[in-house]
Formats: sequence, structure tokens, C-alpha cells
Amino acid sequence: TISLMNAPIKKTKIAVISLYALENNGVRHIASSLREASFQVTEIYFKDWVNNNFPWPKEQEVQNLIALLKERQIDVVGFSVRASAFHRMAKYLTERVRHALGLPILWGGMHPTFMPELCIEVADFIAIGEVDKAVIDFFTRWDSGETVRETPSFWVREGQHVYKNDLAPLVEMDDIPFRDFHTQADKFHIEGSSVTQGDPFITNPEYTLLASRGCPYWTCTFCSNTVTKPLYEGLGKSFRIRSVEHLVQELEYAKQLCKDIKVVRFDDEVFPIRKDWIDEFAEKWPARVGLPFEVLVDPRMVNLDALQKLKSAGLRAVCMGIQANDRVNSEFYHRPVSNQRIIECQEIFCQVGITANLQIIWDDPFSTEEDKDELFHMLMKLRRPFELYLFGLTIYP
Repeated sequence: TISLMNAPIKKTKIAVISLYALENNGVRHIASSLREASFQVTEIYFKDWVNNNFPWPKEQEVQNLIALLKERQIDVVGFSVRASAFHRMAKYLTERVRHALGLPILWGGMHPTFMPELCIEVADFIAIGEVDKAVIDFFTRWDSGETVRETPSFWVREGQHVYKNDLAPLVEMDDIPFRDFHTQADKFHIEGSSVTQGDPFITNPEYTLLASRGCPYWTCTFCSNTVTKPLYEGLGKSFRIRSVEHLVQELEYAKQLCKDIKVVRFDDEVFPIRKDWIDEFAEKWPARVGLPFEVLVDPRMVNLDALQKLKSAGLRAVCMGIQANDRVNSEFYHRPVSNQRIIECQEIFCQVGITANLQIIWDDPFSTEEDKDELFHMLMKLRRPFELYLFGLTIYP
């Protein structure tokens, strides 16, 4: 659990803002790290997404955000810009907050990591990559009146000059504090005309978490790992797995506060399939957590023995990307997975007795009618039952 250090509370008051996501793990981990370092942190969940719909902020919502920042006497505002889809909204809110309150603005997330030159033109500071520890360094310097120009993983804009720093090393997952669910007075949800105090995610029946970061199969061209993994060459293992004990302890902590959890969803790129880890997980999860769970798998790591052990521990569903047929997967997505392998995986899912949610990128500029026809006939060969999710390919910068 989170234990506040005995050091006196820092004077700098920080707001971290999640755009259109109540479960935003990035914001939650950053807030926990800063609170553990004795900073005063306000978490603001600005609107939620519903069915992939991200409506433009209403004027009342913007005014409520500005009023809340003023009321909380915030010194620095951090926006989580998770993807390029949120760039225009983040830019608009940055300009409104800056004009109304004159506060310095920090951006973090995947979009600044991928497009730092574009983002530093808008924000005063940007955080690049994983900054669970680096963000403490940044604000410790800030709080003590030191310059932040040379903080690893941060870019700093002063006038026309931008100070660009190299990335800090990756951290091990067991060194990252749990997301904080016991601090309720410093969390707010802005939606429509209302500002609600308290954690808006604490009553969610689905609890999401990560057992790992990164991906052992990082070459899929539609995935962010093709950008993030090269950034960290020489700075630590890009694919890291949490210890089972650390993961179970998080759920023991969360269950005390999130009383409505009905299922746990692991949002790993691929759920860890390592024999010793699976054996320990299959022993500790049902004994100490006892909740059903769902995982994401890659066709290259589907294993009957591992899935049977996970099923006995409470696994109720898997989500697996098919994406396209052999040709498109190989030539365009750099994903060497054959149609036959997909058929074999579905046989295993049915044999184990778990629900399979299969994903396809159906609307893309690469697939010909012949490709889609081949994919369709492969789907017709799959053993029933399964659920099918169809996606369109959206190209970000």
C-alpha cells in the first residue's frame, strides 16, 4: 500500500488532468508517486468517453475546470495527452487555462512521447516516456527553487529556447506505487454542469491493471511499441513483468476500497506466459483475490497448459488480435501469424472452455477484396463459439 514519507508536505500544488478516461492508469500512477514523495496533488477526471465518442468540451465544463484549479490554488497543471486524438482538446484547454490563470502547463503521455517537437510548441514542459520516478525529480527541483532544465525525460521551453533531455532509465514494476484509492478529497470528476468530489472509478465493477509493461512482440506496425521500444535501447528491459506477490498485494489493497469489483481485466499488451510465474499466479490469485479475470493474448504465445492453469485460477475470457489475413499481417503489419495458427488457438480456447474475443482490423487501406475474402473464409473455419470485434485502422502522426 501507499505510505506517505515522514518528510514535510511540499509547498508546490500540482493538478494532473485525465482527458476522457476515468481509469487513466498514467495519471493515477503519477499521482501516487507524487503523493508518496509528499507533494500536494489534485486529480481531475475531465469528462469520460462513451462508445468511442469524445465530444468537444462545453463552455460550462471549461469554466468548471478553471474554477476548480483556482479554488485548489494549483501551481502547475499537468495534462495527460494519451493519443493524438486528444491533441486538439488538450491544446484548447491549455490555452484556456493559461489565459484565465497564467499557470505553467506540463504535458505527458503517448502523444508528447511520439511528437515532442509539436507538443513543446503548446506546453511549457513535456514529459517523454515513462516518468514514474523522473516526475518526482522534476517537481522536487521545482519545489526547492532549482532549475528543471536538466531533468531527465523532460523538455523545458523558455522563450524561444527548448532544453531537451535524454530519457531516464526504465523502472522495475515492483518499484512503482499502487494506484491510490484511499485519497478521496483530492479527486474530482467534471462532466456536464457538475463537479463531483471523490474518485469516479471506485464504484466501477471492472478493475483494470497491468501485470507487465511493454511487449515481447514489439514489431506490429500499428502498435505504439514500435516507437517506444527503440527510445529505450540501453536504458533497461522494455518488457517487464511484475512479481505475482506485488500484483496480488495491489488487489488485496484495492478490494478494501473498491467494493463493487466483479471482474479484473488485465490490460497488458500480452499477459505474461512464463511457467514459473503462471504457477505462482495460479496458486496465489484464487486463494487471496478470488475474482474472475480476463487477459489479452497474442497467437504466438497461446499455450494449452498455461491457459488451463489460468482457467483454474479464475480466467473467464481472453482477447486476441487476428487483425488480418496472412499477406496483410506479414507484409504491412510485420506480424508473422498464419491463418492456421489462428485456427489452432481457437481450438485451444474451446478446449479450455473460455470465451474468446477475437479482434480484426477490417477497415484498412491495404486489404484487397481477395484478402478480405480469405479472412472471411478463415473465420468460417473457426470452432464456435467466439465473439468478433471489428475495428477501423486510424493512422496517427
